[in-house]
Amino acid sequence: MAAHGAKVLADMQENWTAEDHPPLDACLEHVRRADVLVVILAHRFGWVPEDANRNPDGKSITWLECEEAVKHGKDVLAFVLDDSADWPENQKDEADLKRALTLEDDAAAERVLKATRQCIKGLSAFNAWLNSRGLRRTFRTKEDLKLEVERALKTWQERQATAVRVPSTMNAGPPPIPVSYLDWLRRQYECIELLGLEAQTQHPTHLSQVYVPAITPPRREEQAGPPSRKEEERARFELLLARVADESLYVPGDPGAGKSTFCRWLTLVTASEALPEHPITAPDSYRESYPESLRGRLPVLVPLCDFWPSMPLAADVRHLAPATLIDTLGHWLAERSCGRLPVEDLSALMDTGRCLLIFDGVDEVPVVSSAPAHRTCPRACLLDALSSGRETWTRLGNRLLLTSRPYGLRPEDAQRLGLPDAPLAELDDDLQQLFIRRWYAAADPQQGMEKADGLVEHLAGRPDLAELKRNPMLLTALCVRYGEGRRLPQDRHDLYDKIVNNVLFNRYRDADHERAAVRGRLGAIALGMHTGSSIQRRRSAPEAAVTLEEVERILADYAEVNPATEAGSTAAAQRRDELLAHSGLLLGRSGGKAGFYHLSFQEFLAAEHLARTRREHDWFESLVAVRSSVSEWRLTLCFLFGRMLERNGEQWALESAKALLATQNRAAVRTNPAPAVLCADWIEILVRKALNLLDLRERYTHLALSAIEDEIPLQDRHRLGLILGLVGDPRLGDLRDPDWRAQGAIEVPAGRYADQNGHQEIAQPFWLGRYPVTNSQYRLFIEDSGYQDQRWWSDDGWQWKGREGVSEPRYWRNGRLNGPNQPVVGVSFWEADACCRWAGGRLPTAREWEAAARGAEGHAYPWGEAWEDGICNTIESKLGITSPVGLFPRARQRELGFEDLAGNVVEWCQDSASSDLGGIRVLRGGSWYLDQDLARAVYRNVNLPGYRSGGIGFRVLWCSPIR
Repeated sequence: MAAHGAKVLADMQENWTAEDHPPLDACLEHVRRADVLVVILAHRFGWVPEDANRNPDGKSITWLECEEAVKHGKDVLAFVLDDSADWPENQKDEADLKRALTLEDDAAAERVLKATRQCIKGLSAFNAWLNSRGLRRTFRTKEDLKLEVERALKTWQERQATAVRVPSTMNAGPPPIPVSYLDWLRRQYECIELLGLEAQTQHPTHLSQVYVPAITPPRREEQAGPPSRKEEERARFELLLARVADESLYVPGDPGAGKSTFCRWLTLVTASEALPEHPITAPDSYRESYPESLRGRLPVLVPLCDFWPSMPLAADVRHLAPATLIDTLGHWLAERSCGRLPVEDLSALMDTGRCLLIFDGVDEVPVVSSAPAHRTCPRACLLDALSSGRETWTRLGNRLLLTSRPYGLRPEDAQRLGLPDAPLAELDDDLQQLFIRRWYAAADPQQGMEKADGLVEHLAGRPDLAELKRNPMLLTALCVRYGEGRRLPQDRHDLYDKIVNNVLFNRYRDADHERAAVRGRLGAIALGMHTGSSIQRRRSAPEAAVTLEEVERILADYAEVNPATEAGSTAAAQRRDELLAHSGLLLGRSGGKAGFYHLSFQEFLAAEHLARTRREHDWFESLVAVRSSVSEWRLTLCFLFGRMLERNGEQWALESAKALLATQNRAAVRTNPAPAVLCADWIEILVRKALNLLDLRERYTHLALSAIEDEIPLQDRHRLGLILGLVGDPRLGDLRDPDWRAQGAIEVPAGRYADQNGHQEIAQPFWLGRYPVTNSQYRLFIEDSGYQDQRWWSDDGWQWKGREGVSEPRYWRNGRLNGPNQPVVGVSFWEADACCRWAGGRLPTAREWEAAARGAEGHAYPWGEAWEDGICNTIESKLGITSPVGLFPRARQRELGFEDLAGNVVEWCQDSASSDLGGIRVLRGGSWYLDQDLARAVYRNVNLPGYRSGGIGFRVLWCSPIR
């Protein structure tokens, strides 16, 4: 026997009390008492304890025992049969598949098949789990196994003999954790300062009031077959707290992603041995539970920016002994806690494996520190001590958590450290909403829910803020800004100005002059990354990441022309490293590069720097003339326009927009739409400020309509079309106006038309709206008391409206869907029916709609027979949203000229799909989120009349052009 040969006492399951499956607790208790766990795995997954709470993933007892061993710092020696080795067929899980086929009872056979598939899938996942942790050795025969196990156990014994000896005090159990220290920790970390909140409140804000669960991408495990829906849901993320319960971790994350907040939360939870309750609960899949493996541990939170100066560092030395690090940490912590944790207690608790060491912010430890006396290497020394001590510490049972910004650790450092990665994930939609609701509940208990609902709705309509709201620091800045006035500025310049102010205020709280200097340096870097001037190379388009050496050169050049703020002995490289570590806006990238948190911050700061430093005559006009044709400069020039508007006033802004527009004609826009799109951006800024556009409106309208007819690239066409809606789209008018209907409605003549059943006869001509009803047209219905006037509603519709409490379309306030010339969406059949009645018409029947779409020739699509990706607004166009009506000229109905009958929005029809008047209703046409098959003119859809989707609209039918 291998264990006997290695002179190891084996506690084998065969020697336990006779029973088929010992209780789970008994199995795990044997693991906890052992010094090392030896696992042998062939072609059987093994017994799966049926405990939905403790084993929700259906892991085998062997897998659970391995996890228990890892959790308690035990070594695991796993031996897995090589895939190519011979093995008796009747000793494989696959053999049960054949057995199931011989069963006469179909239900029993199905149960066996299901259970066997789960075992095969589980065995593959267990193998992947072992492999990912470096625990897996292979064998081919029983003789190989005996030799491998004996060799591994002897090696393990030798390693134990050379390891740091655990003091005899271990037999007496770990020393008690001082209660005064835990109380001090709770006082230190249970309260936080909310950015923008301190001045308005007199009560402390508790971390538990605003914390949202931290998540990390799931560990990769091999799958056999497609995952179930429940597995897919779990596969989106893992709770970081649950990961820490299982193993030591390295947690990288962007600035402001919540690394330090999670470290505080982990410290607080461990010190309290409980999870604080919150009245605003997280969704079930995000709900944390207290990890039992943390109970009884000593939490030690080490903000490395504060700790590293205490490290004993010698000149040019890159090594530090683990024992020296722990001794230094003990003295530092004893001083910090005012003696509440004596130095000897930390050492004793480390020796007994009961510590949770949380090292926060490796990137905040300098690579090189040039003190007056000597040059030291703090980061290298810290990582050397952690790498050298990690195996011994964790084997004893201690848990280690290390955080850093991405690339704060070089790949070779991370590899040597040997900790599994658990990157801090961005806030997804659910966590964003939870964050907003908890933040406002803490910041403004009286009006918090109202503000939270308003911001959630506002952000749904601001795709330009999608990147910002995924980061807790930047989402906090959005909460602060929105809370000040119940809105976020449509003017991006104003919004980004406030966000940058808030971010820098949070990072440099005690030095107004330093914040201004930091902002100036960031602006110089941003503009340098745009132009390449510091490396004597003219860039046509901005670079999102440049080398650290280029950043250093930019700062050196900036210091030469700004001695008032940059004087002193601080080198450019040191200023660069300080910005990377503390600004929250500039961060390191892979390959020795740096870049801004998001390109939009680079663009804003570059524009600000231009406005602050350029003084020559006509510099703005010259810059626009050169850069407006480069689409990558578009947002920078928008930010610059907003800044200059504040400085020079509205008339200057109108003249500048008019000058840019004057350089554009139809041919120029066809060749390069970038200047016209930039002009549209500027006009939007002017419209949002309620300025009179004068003759600018007419010239822009002509240019935009020509660009639509010429079908310039879709994204540019869509942008020009949206701004056309803001300035006043001349194609649209009042649905009640007979004069407008003369051009806004198209006659469908009486006659014979193809339909699904062959042919149909249209006995009387009718007039159908050229476009789906738009938001600007539906607004007139609302403003004319359409929701209050029962005349326009059917009895069923009026009852539905009262029952549902509806007073406007579902997406009426969604900024992505409520452009004036976008089709109104989020309307039920009843709302569409009421609006048509108000307009003097009705909804078309499904057959009338089909006659208009297919025409007398019976086309497959309104334009003809052939499909072409991008010809209309379906999912294939990849626009991802409703478009201004009439944006796809080639999709017009060939003979009659109707727009958007394929794509953009599905349209309600008058027909009921059942004999019951309140039954499901017919819908026709494609939609922006549906594919080409559903855009065919013959396709019919159905839904309940109360359904209100972001892809459903309607158009009006009149029996005569003049009422």
